[in-house]
Amino acid sequence: MGVSYGIILTNNLDTPEIKKTYYAQLFVNALWPIIFFSLKLRFLALIWLLLLLGLVIRMIYLFYQQKKVAGLLQIPYLLWLLFATYLNLFIWLLNR
Repeated sequence: MGVSYGIILTNNLDTPEIKKTYYAQLFVNALWPIIFFSLKLRFLALIWLLLLLGLVIRMIYLFYQQKKVAGLLQIPYLLWLLFATYLNLFIWLLNR
């Protein structure tokens, strides 16, 4: 995430929309472990991950429009989130 955003910043390609999306996904990302592990609200954590996925897809789109490599560098993050969503879903299903 940081390298990709750094590419956007060093090329002076950041926009208010990019900043809002980037920092929103960081905030949502930071709260997910608290919701899942500390509060043990598995279903809410799943919904939270879906929100995070939407933000990351939006971020990839915005980054890609400005600098292709910055968008493409986010693909592993997206794949990791898809895997985390899968795990979260089945942990919730198996423990309800």
